[in-house]
This record gives sequence, C-alpha cells and structure tokens, in this order.
Amino acid sequence: MDSPRIRHRFRSHALGPLTAACTLFAAAVPTLAQTANTPPVEPEPGMWAFDGELNGKPGRSLQIDMQNGRAMIVSYLGYRGDGSAVFLQASGLRATDSSAFQGTLQEFRNGPAIGAGGTASAGELAANTGPIQITFDSATTGTVTLPGDVPRRISRFHYEEYPIRFSNQFAVYGNFDRFVGAIVPVTLDIKAENGVFTMQYIHTGTAQCNFNGTYRLVGGGLQSEGKVACNSSLAGPADGTYRIESLTVGRTGMITGRLYVLRDLQLYARVDFAGACLNSRGAVFAAGGRPGCGAADLGLQP
Repeated sequence: MDSPRIRHRFRSHALGPLTAACTLFAAAVPTLAQTANTPPVEPEPGMWAFDGELNGKPGRSLQIDMQNGRAMIVSYLGYRGDGSAVFLQASGLRATDSSAFQGTLQEFRNGPAIGAGGTASAGELAANTGPIQITFDSATTGTVTLPGDVPRRISRFHYEEYPIRFSNQFAVYGNFDRFVGAIVPVTLDIKAENGVFTMQYIHTGTAQCNFNGTYRLVGGGLQSEGKVACNSSLAGPADGTYRIESLTVGRTGMITGRLYVLRDLQLYARVDFAGACLNSRGAVFAAGGRPGCGAADLGLQP
C-alpha cells in the first residue's frame, strides 16, 4: 500500500568488482537457510507490500505482527472483486524450526463502528475465506499465497530515508556461532552514503575486518552485501564475502543486526550483534566510557 506522500524508493548502484561479489553471495544464500546452525527467519513486524504494486496510489498490503518468535497475526487489507474494501485476518503459531506461516483468513462483521458512540459491540465471524501461506526468506522478504491465488513476492514496506543513523561508531556484543556461541565485545565503525557501505570491526585488540559493499534500505533497517578482508582468523577470513541483514539503529542509538560471512562460498560465521552508538566527538569519561550519540548523530534534528 502506498500514497502520493509516501514513496517506495529503490536505488541500484553498479560498483564493478563489488557487483560480482554480491552476485556470488546471492547464489550461496539459499544454502544458508538449510544450515543446521541457522535459526528460522523472524520477519520484521509492520506493513508489507506486494512487489510490483507500489505506484504511489492506494493499494493492498499485509500487516504482520509476531511475538515471542512463534505467535503471528497476519491482516490482509485489500479489495473484493466489486472494488469494495475488505479486511481479513489469520493467526496461529509457527513451528519452532520453520520460516513459514500457515493459517486461515477470516472475515468479520458487526464490530464497533467509527463515530457510533455508546457501548462498543463485539464483532463476529462472517466467513472463513481460505488458507494463507507465507514463506519468509529474510526478515524483510518472502512469498505469500492467498486463497485461490498464485504465490506472490512481498517485502517489508520502506518509506523513510535515514542512512545518517548508520554512519557512526558503535560498541556492540557479537554472538559468534563459529566459536560455539561465544559472545565477545566488538567495535563497529560504519559509513553508509549514496549506496556505498563500508564497515570496520575490531575485537580482541588488534583483530579486525574491513567490509566494502553496497546497501539498500529495507523496511526499518539496512541490508548490505560485498567483500570482506580480515587480518586474523579470530575476526574472519582474509578474503571473503558478507551479507548483513536487518541492521537497524533506533531513535535512542541502539543497534542490532545479523552478519553472515562466507569464504569460498561456504558459510564461515554467523554473528548476531547488539549495542549502542558512540558519540565520536564526546569526551571520554574518567571511568573510560564515552557518551552515546545525540539527535544530530542520528539525524533526528529538524
């Protein structure tokens, strides 16, 4: 669903060798979903759009919400064959090891009306419309099959441009599956501008990696792919590729994300990380800490 004031933007950037690296990584991504150590995809809650239908005019959408990793509610906002609006909803629990959702879309009636006043009445089931199935291949992309329809691609709706939030330094803890779930402190120095993404991360003192690639804003976060070079096996491969998914920076400067690192097209490590933005211009506290990022660092000032 879209409106004249909220536009979906997608920018492609050709960056020579990085394009080839991203293509190779994309070819290897399906194998990651089958890796025993890779957990099921957790979709980003919010409004999801049907790919190819965003044109700046009113359309249809899915509203997806999930809590505790399994319970999911999916609402379909669309139209009937006669053009009238329709609201459908399905809910249920996903299997613990599955990246898919299955449920029955239901239509309701006789619920509370806008401006009706008085005591709100409870709605009632009008009809079971049929089964819905969604398979998520990332936190912001998937495929939905509606009753009587063919499978269609969907993606988390993106409507805000704020890459300035990512261009900061962050102190995070990373959960490295390569080292049996070891959680280690990591410093991330990120810059995302005009489709170009660079990141340096440092941990255990001198072990560090340099990431160079492209990025695009998806849903409420950022996704990046490209090449990575590390100076120590403690950090990563000397020559590999990477993919960052669901990289988000909130209004308070808290960062979360998931990083896949490949060597020779084989999964080298998966890192889930979370932390906080550091004010690079702030003074170091006596105890050794640094202040967090302010509104200007996060692009929140008018």
